[in-house]
Amino acid sequence: MSVASPVNGRSKNLVLAAMIFAVAMTFIDQTIVAIAIPQLQGDLSLSSTGVQWIINGYLLSLSALFAFVLHAAKKQQES
Repeated sequence: MSVASPVNGRSKNLVLAAMIFAVAMTFIDQTIVAIAIPQLQGDLSLSSTGVQWIINGYLLSLSALFAFVLHAAKKQQES
């Protein structure tokens, strides 16, 4: 069982800032997708199911990107 190292105040603030930034970017990205969906639906002749696939695929890729960045940050911190 590993014991977490103590985190100083500056590190906590950086983590908080990074999380706020990530959440804000998610909201902004989701707004952009919501605005673009009617145009995509018309251009690609998509049904409502196709639109759901686009939204879910986008959110899945965004989630995977966040997980990858978290993993890379942990690896860098260990070095």
